[in-house]
Amino acid sequence: MDYTTSLDNVVHAGTGNRMHADNTAVPTAVSGNDMNMVIWSLMAILKAAEIEGKPFNPDDPASYDRVLTALQALFVTQDQQATEALAGTAKVATQALTNQGTDDRTFITPKKLYNWAKQATEAVLGLAKVATQAQVEAGADDATIVTPKKLRFGFATQFGTNGYVILPKWLGGLIIQWGLVTATGVSGDITVVPYPIRFPSACFVVVGNRIATGSNAQMNVYSAGGDPTGQVLLQNFASSPELASYIAIGR
Repeated sequence: MDYTTSLDNVVHAGTGNRMHADNTAVPTAVSGNDMNMVIWSLMAILKAAEIEGKPFNPDDPASYDRVLTALQALFVTQDQQATEALAGTAKVATQALTNQGTDDRTFITPKKLYNWAKQATEAVLGLAKVATQAQVEAGADDATIVTPKKLRFGFATQFGTNGYVILPKWLGGLIIQWGLVTATGVSGDITVVPYPIRFPSACFVVVGNRIATGSNAQMNVYSAGGDPTGQVLLQNFASSPELASYIAIGR
């Protein structure tokens, strides 16, 4: 942009821009576009500093120091310490400050954050991966973190007169079941009673007894034959139905 559009001018050799000669007094001609550029540029400074414009009044200094006030506000903001509430500047943290984790006035670069990251142990605060379900069940890894979901995986319960407890897989998946049932068979007949849930692999042992006083009747409780993982067998030798309880362990 030429500094003047006046016909009374000389050309600056270094830039090629037209300008007034030192020995010639002429009015400066400024185009409307030139003035808009200047005004809009000044208003951009006011906007950046969040300062409102004001009609010019030669008797009111506040009406013609708006740009100065805006510049002062912008430079003060750049020089003040940045906080959670105030915009400003902050230094880059050193690696030592990053490792200490106590400074709250500097910011951390990706490089220093990467250098800070370290494997967490019982003695060192750091990072660790989440363990897979296979790692939890194997129980040999000591460098990963177990989540509540994986810790509880496979664990289930049903509490009541008939129920069970299934231990999580990392404890072997052992299943304990119990029940209170009526042996309807008499004089040696067998009553088949399903377990609350089927043992997925095997029933290791089942024990039980009749719930009665006296010694004039007997009852066998066992799981052999038939469906050993899905049912318990009660052989009642009394002359009438008897109540019995049992506990079965398997997996």
